[in-house]
Amino acid sequence: MSESDKLLKDLKGLKNDVTAVAGQLAKQSEMESLFGSSGSMSNYYHNLDMINRVRASKEKYDNAVKYITDKNGMNDYVTTTDGRVVVTDSERNL
Repeated sequence: MSESDKLLKDLKGLKNDVTAVAGQLAKQSEMESLFGSSGSMSNYYHNLDMINRVRASKEKYDNAVKYITDKNGMNDYVTTTDGRVVVTDSERNL
């Protein structure tokens, strides 16, 4: 199992983040199998950075959802493409 495969196996986060990173790791894994190289340390650290960002985004999302749930604000909310949660009050104010 390549290093990219190991990283991909443990990847948990928001669906769009995971899809993007998984695609990049899959391409890298394909290149590794074609050229018989396990890649460089810079590739490994780049992959690790991507995975850490995915995990941080998921944690921010979970914290935001918990906050708005605690404030009874789950009636009307939206998640932006960058993972932010936007909530309105009963008068539709942000």
